[in-house]
Amino acid sequence: EIYVQSGVMERGNFAAAAGFGMDPEKQGVFSTFCAFIEMLCSEITMARLNNSNVFCHFSHTGIDDMSDNTCHFGINPLFADNGFNDGD
Repeated sequence: EIYVQSGVMERGNFAAAAGFGMDPEKQGVFSTFCAFIEMLCSEITMARLNNSNVFCHFSHTGIDDMSDNTCHFGINPLFADNGFNDGD
């Protein structure tokens, strides 16, 4: 229904998608680079606690032998992969 292209404001952009996804009939969609996951940890947690429907895509993700494996690769995807079990 709505597509909004915006600048580098990951926290605000994710919060907008999560707010849109708070309606049980709607799905928020968000995408950015994996390097920005650390900026979103608290917003992701709050979206989960508020039962928001948000689909996230983090591009440029993976582990390779040329990167430092701390920012774009390696550690950051693990931050976003920690969810709550149903009922927690």
